[in-house]
Amino acid sequence: MEKKIVVSSLVVILIASFSSYFLLEKDFSKVKKIENTVNSYNTDLEYDIEDITYLDKDVLIKGWLAEINSTNQYINRAILLKDEGGNIIAIKTEAENRPDLNEKNTDTTNYNRCGLIGRVRNSELISNKKYEIGFKVISQDEKEQVIFTGEFIEIS
Repeated sequence: MEKKIVVSSLVVILIASFSSYFLLEKDFSKVKKIENTVNSYNTDLEYDIEDITYLDKDVLIKGWLAEINSTNQYINRAILLKDEGGNIIAIKTEAENRPDLNEKNTDTTNYNRCGLIGRVRNSELISNKKYEIGFKVISQDEKEQVIFTGEFIEIS
């Protein structure tokens, strides 16, 4: 009887673990096509694309984005990739604490929670095309603003 309970518990734990992994992985790499958008950002913004890593199956984009004169406690951001034809896809980002940006903090701007990581599968992108990197920022009142950086990635 005890053996059945232990085996059943292990099976349930394994199933829950695998399900959680695949749900999180799918959610993290979620890509959404959006309408053609031009720069519409009207508040001061600082950002840096620090690293673009080309992996076998994915492209990983790391950096940070902060609104000036904001605590940046609520930041809903997506990385945008715009191809030469104007088609844009939005990549969900994961927030990252950035204590290394502490020296930039002021009385009105907090940079600590401004790190971001975005991941897109190579299969979502077209080979030998350039994509301009941008950001879509959604405020707490659901106002969307867009900015393009002038930086590009190219999938080969």
